[in-house]
Amino acid sequence: MSSTSPSAHEYALIGCSKKKLPMRMPAWSMYLGSSFATFMAYARVRNLNRFVLSGKHGLLTPYSIIEPYDFDLEAMTHVEQIAWSNDVAEQIRNAIPPGSILTFMAGPAYTNNVMNELEDEFTCGSLSIEDARKFVGDHYTTNYRDPS
Repeated sequence: MSSTSPSAHEYALIGCSKKKLPMRMPAWSMYLGSSFATFMAYARVRNLNRFVLSGKHGLLTPYSIIEPYDFDLEAMTHVEQIAWSNDVAEQIRNAIPPGSILTFMAGPAYTNNVMNELEDEFTCGSLSIEDARKFVGDHYTTNYRDPS
């Protein structure tokens, strides 16, 4: 495997952001939040495979074309959040080989229930925004927009 290829078994699952561009485009360029940019930069520097966790769409590749939307997972009831988590866990099972390392980079509403659902099939962990910023540096994340 070349040093520029992502590790076949390590994945970053990055939470979407409330701030979005107002037109149809790939997920990696739709979300404008600083945390999203920082986590995408971290995943790129670490050479991780990347997916986006969307409250509306569930699991997305960075290249998934989506329309702008206004949806807040945290506004859902606990039962609705559990159903969303179960759906996302199933999407992950269908997209990522069992035994892979999953690093969740999102808030608790997007991660806790999903991680609990997958812990017997994957190695799951999470990364704080503070640790991601320390790793990549603020300058790099401010200027990051490259999906490759």
